Amino acid sequence: MFQPPDPLRPDRPQDLRLGRGHTVSSFDADLRQVAVETARVGGMAEELLSRALTLLSRGDLAEAAELRALRDRQRRLAREANDRAASLVALRQPMGADLRQLLAALRALAALARSGDLSANLAEGAARLRAEGEPVDGAEEMNAALRRFGLRALAQLSAAISAHQARDAEAARAVWRRDGELDAHHEALTRALLDRMAEGAEPVVAGARRLFMAKDLERIGDQARHVAAATWWMLRGAEIDAAAD
Repeated sequence: MFQPPDPLRPDRPQDLRLGRGHTVSSFDADLRQVAVETARVGGMAEELLSRALTLLSRGDLAEAAELRALRDRQRRLAREANDRAASLVALRQPMGADLRQLLAALRALAALARSGDLSANLAEGAARLRAEGEPVDGAEEMNAALRRFGLRALAQLSAAISAHQARDAEAARAVWRRDGELDAHHEALTRALLDRMAEGAEPVVAGARRLFMAKDLERIGDQARHVAAATWWMLRGAEIDAAAD
């Protein structure tokens, strides 16, 4: 009497084995898609910060509004990538390196989206400084100092994103270790701004705005550090603060 093949047996027919192969292939494609979307979110984070820094030397409120629109697109893409990664974890129940890749993507996406928010804030502040047209000596000098600090934050962010995409644990560790230098730069810049305000050389409103902008840049450096930590954890299976130093 004919017995239908048991789909749970290892000697099931070739077409069923191909079905399993198709499932694995589909999972791999979804995994690659998460990586692609994470890279796109990272690229948008870099663009947002780069363009925001440009507003310190030229630009207006209309350009700041354009960056807010770009930030909104980045948010949507980050949310889509986050949902895809979370669904793969919940529905496919991956293990080992695949699970770490997805969980690291969730961590990196959160940091990159936050970086985009901070860059939009920075753009708004820079545009308002230029719109207010401060008639004081040293205003452009302080804007240039902010931009130099911002370029260091951008370099950190770009290096963290590159390390994540390249799956380079040592590059991620280098980003992590350089964060202290960025913090020291922020402290020096904050001190200079406060000194100018105390001397009356910096209008209170403009000085406060620059202090907030400097803090936004320092926080972007923190987000780069979070991306680096996620990359290290993905590749080494341990938190970087316990293993890297």
